[in-house]
Amino acid sequence: MSNASLSGDDVLLLGELFSQGPVVVFKWVNAENWPVEFVSANVSQIFGHAARAFMSGDVLYANLIHKDDLKRVATEVAKVSASGAHHFRHDDYRVMRPNGELRWVEDHTRIVRDADGVITHYIGYVIDVTERRRIEEARRDSEARYRTMLNTTQQGYWLINDDNLTVEANPALCRMLGYSADELVGTSPFDYLTADSIETLNRQIALRAPGDQRTYEMVFKTKDGGLKRLLLHATTLPDTITSARSFALLTDITDLIETQQTLSTLWHALEQSPVGIIITDPTGAIAYVNPYFTTMTGYAANEVLGQNPRILQSGHTELSVYKDLWTTISAGRVWRGDLVNARKSGDVYWERQTIAPITASDGTIRHFVAFKEDISAYREAMEEQVRATEEAQLANQAKSMFLANMSHELRTPLNAVIGFSEMMRDRLQGDLPEVYQEYASMIHESGTHLLHIITDILDMTKVETHSIELDEESFSLANIVFECVTQVSEKARLTNTELRNAVPAPCRLYADRLRIKQVLLNLLSNALKFSPGGIITVSTERRFGRFAISVTDNGHGMSPDDVATALKPFGQNKRDAYRTDNPGIGLGLPIAKRLVEAHGGQLEIESAIGEGTVVSIILPNDRVLSDNP
Repeated sequence: MSNASLSGDDVLLLGELFSQGPVVVFKWVNAENWPVEFVSANVSQIFGHAARAFMSGDVLYANLIHKDDLKRVATEVAKVSASGAHHFRHDDYRVMRPNGELRWVEDHTRIVRDADGVITHYIGYVIDVTERRRIEEARRDSEARYRTMLNTTQQGYWLINDDNLTVEANPALCRMLGYSADELVGTSPFDYLTADSIETLNRQIALRAPGDQRTYEMVFKTKDGGLKRLLLHATTLPDTITSARSFALLTDITDLIETQQTLSTLWHALEQSPVGIIITDPTGAIAYVNPYFTTMTGYAANEVLGQNPRILQSGHTELSVYKDLWTTISAGRVWRGDLVNARKSGDVYWERQTIAPITASDGTIRHFVAFKEDISAYREAMEEQVRATEEAQLANQAKSMFLANMSHELRTPLNAVIGFSEMMRDRLQGDLPEVYQEYASMIHESGTHLLHIITDILDMTKVETHSIELDEESFSLANIVFECVTQVSEKARLTNTELRNAVPAPCRLYADRLRIKQVLLNLLSNALKFSPGGIITVSTERRFGRFAISVTDNGHGMSPDDVATALKPFGQNKRDAYRTDNPGIGLGLPIAKRLVEAHGGQLEIESAIGEGTVVSIILPNDRVLSDNP
């Protein structure tokens, strides 16, 4: 983390991360006696004072430094600060605990300057090195004490000779890397480093000097193939002390780094989220908003921090909704709902919220997080769709009523036309000239065709208004098919088309007999139109357990687009529209489809250009009383 990017929030984060460890994070103010603006919660482990005593100003950092060390520390700070350096570390110095006990510490500090270069703060961490000092002093007197320290410390200890080979490794280091002390002794640290860390160590070795102390991170390869990131506090030993060249105290910070990376990922996710996010304390005071919140509401973060989300209320949401919201989240549950809120500009908008409590390990609520989505456009689209649907339904009802009324009004005079033309055609009142005889036949044929069209329109009106009532009964399907085939047999003869009835005699259905016959006649009539000189077969079968009545022809066939058009009311394919031999108006298949659906079934069409067509009536199994596959 660079000096420029180390903000107060970063210090808080580091303080939280180090709160359970041996490293104490400080943020000192550049003022007399170095008052403390922030310190991590574990400060009492070293200094004996609680964190709040430092941050309240009751305890000043300089007042804790031993008087014999204070002048040296102050001089070092002044010298480094004046040099323009960005960071420094002190040689060990003593601090006084409340009970009079002295502790030795070292600190690693960065200098924070404002835009004008003026020093405002010092940010760093302090490590208690008292134990290390005691060990150095006790090593000359008691090898046992030395061994006890090495064997019980949680920090790894690595002693290296002039050839960069391991002289000694403590149990903590062995646990970190997964090797025994015997396996490590005689090997080089380079044997366990990744390529990048080898470069780091080479640079550190090139810079080291007797008595020099350095702190840096490196990644080690463990025996089981894993990787560990370790923080090294390395010391280069003077030649007069020992034959060893250097030693290092190692702290496993793998989990710490992973936590930092996870927090960084989560932070970026919050900052870049396309949804507004608010985090509040348990009382509802806003502690954080992400950038999209500003985009959505118009409020900048500094305008809402510390405020209650009620500043967004527009007055258009029922108070009962807010009561339910607060009751739900206070009970530790997630609340989801839509609110009508107001932007900073006063514009009202719809907002969909999900609010969840964030609880501590003991179950107490520490924060609430709300995810806010602007759904104004969605709501407007839905309302427009509802309006359009209602208008379409009204228009459709008006059309259906008009067609039904007109159809009824036309049937009476049309029946008279058909009846009188039939009498004239059949010479019931005497002979007519040949030409008038032909005219009477044409009038009768056209009137009959028009009556069929009116009947289709009436049926379509009924199915669209869901006014069809089924007159259900048990009947023989084979008999119905026989009647239908017989009824269209004259047309088949005139077009040289073969009709085949392949429905087994035992097959019986429970349905509206006349409506099923109407559907079959419609399907047979369509097949006759488009397969002259071919073969038309009516059959039954089971398809994946479903009962199907199929009308199959080997006629022209249809493309997928033709099928879709044929199933629409008044939909006609091009070749239908230009037919002169009873072309119809495109209601046959739509009516058949609706009648089958009224029975709880489906109408399925399989067709391809030049390969014929199969139209199947799929009926529910409970309508099949007997079936002979």
